[in-house]
Amino acid sequence: MIETTIKLNTPKDVTEFVKLASKCSGEVYVCGRRYIVNGKSLPGIFSLDLSEKLRVEFHGNVPSEVKESMKNYIVSEVVN
Repeated sequence: MIETTIKLNTPKDVTEFVKLASKCSGEVYVCGRRYIVNGKSLPGIFSLDLSEKLRVEFHGNVPSEVKESMKNYIVSEVVN
């Protein structure tokens, strides 16, 4: 599992994040203060408070192209 903290500032950021997350074969969870949503779900992520930093958990394989593109949103990273 890879755990990271991200910040999505615009609706375009959310759309791009979902596209990237959808390329992952495993589960992707995005956690706000009170809710955990599917990181591959556009409505799910828009239901979170985007003014806050979000915790993301990647379970399974994360393609290198996704890791590279995610750098645009990462605030901090923890590898477990």
